[in-house]
Amino acid sequence: YNVAIGNQCQQYLTSGSSNVAVGNGTMVQMANGVDNTAVGDIAMTQVTNRSVAIGKQAAASHTGNDSVAIGYQALSNPVSSGAFNVVIGNAAGGSLSTGNSNTAVGRRALSANTTGSSNTAIGNDAMVSATGGSNNTAVGGTALPNNTTGYQNVAVGVNALTVNTTGFNNVAVGRFAAQAN
Repeated sequence: YNVAIGNQCQQYLTSGSSNVAVGNGTMVQMANGVDNTAVGDIAMTQVTNRSVAIGKQAAASHTGNDSVAIGYQALSNPVSSGAFNVVIGNAAGGSLSTGNSNTAVGRRALSANTTGSSNTAIGNDAMVSATGGSNNTAVGGTALPNNTTGYQNVAVGVNALTVNTTGFNNVAVGRFAAQAN
């Protein structure tokens, strides 16, 4: 069974099951998704499975499976197919396309990431410029903000490891730690 509450919800759903859609245009283009929950206008409009989207345009065009998007335009890249991603916050993970197993919590956390996988960004603007680096951890507001393709870095603290763009295997702990690295 499916539940649709709102204008054009699940408009083209033909063979999907166990989906719940609440909001204007929610799941509007989904034809056969299963086990999804979407709440918010234009949330989760494409085919996906076992995913959750809460917020206006959350996971709007996401087609990857087993993902969670909470917040305005969270996980909303028009060509997003990565799976196992969890993003919470306005525009968090907003550019993610093929990256898998990422966690982003905070406004614009990991928002530029397109292909990076296994990253954890917690804090507003944490890893905000990361595009393709993988296996990074950033905890704190604006932690590791300029990292683009660097990998296996750890930044813990406000503005930690701020200048790093392509470096790898760095560890910075503390406010402004390794800021000029």
